[in-house]
Parts: sequence; C-alpha cells; structure tokens
Amino acid sequence: MTDDKASGELNELLDQAFRNTAKLAADLETPPQAVQVRAGDVSVEVNWATAQAAGTVEPGPTAAAPPPTKQERADDPDMRYLTAPAVGMFYLAPEPGAEPFVNVGDTVTAGQQVAIIEAMKLMIPFEAECSGRVVEVLKGNGEPVEFGEKVFSCTEVEAA
Repeated sequence: MTDDKASGELNELLDQAFRNTAKLAADLETPPQAVQVRAGDVSVEVNWATAQAAGTVEPGPTAAAPPPTKQERADDPDMRYLTAPAVGMFYLAPEPGAEPFVNVGDTVTAGQQVAIIEAMKLMIPFEAECSGRVVEVLKGNGEPVEFGEKVFSCTEVEAA
C-alpha cells in the first residue's frame, strides 16, 4: 500500500470517528463541555461541566408566551441561513475570552468570517455565504456541527 493511499484511508477513518463522536455528543441530554478523539492507540475523551453556574435563574411557569422555537424559526420562508462549511466543533470567537466574530443584530457580508470550525486540530474559517443581519445563532459555542447544518439565521438587509 502506498503512503498516499494509507494516509487517505487514515484520514477517512479519523473523519468517520470524528463525525460519529460529534453525533453521539449531540444526541446526549446534557452536551459535553469538550470531546477529544485521538488516532494513535485510539482514544475518545468526553468531559462534562461539573455543575450549573451559581446564580443561574431558570424561567418560571408564569412567564409570558415563549418565543418561537428554533425549529419554528427554521421553517420561516423569509429567513436565510449560514450553514457549516465542515464537520467539527463550532466556535464564535478566535480564542477563548475573545470577542465573537459576529453578534446577534450585526450585519454580515458575503465572504465575511463569522466563526471557526475546528476539525482534527485544523481551524477552518466559517465565512458567510450571503449578506444579511444576524437574527439568531442556532448552535452554541463549542458544540459539534455537521457539514451543511444551519448555524446562523439571517434576514435580508434592505438597500438604503
């Protein structure tokens, strides 16, 4: 077997392991804080946060009508979506503690970087496919995403 063929098969196996691990993590009731997949001697490591942050307030039963769910907004025909360019972990900022690339309410232009997808230790720029105003971030920082998955919802910006 040639080195190129072996390398291609290893990359395919690693990609498959990463996708399966990301799917498993997404299906859990409480999402993990971090997931690591290693190739040498095969290893999968999952870490959960130890407890909910102190002072977190849960919404009470007397709250007004709840906002539409993400799925209801996802069905809105006037909404545009920015979709994940790769399978991996989704990050809103270039590094922990840094300002996010974009916030809800910001206007983005086609080609503008809006996030990062980490896949197999590679940081892949997530660029807007179209222009618009960010209405909602549909995935949480550090959550796994699938290729083509809707991550940002946007509305079209009217010309001035």
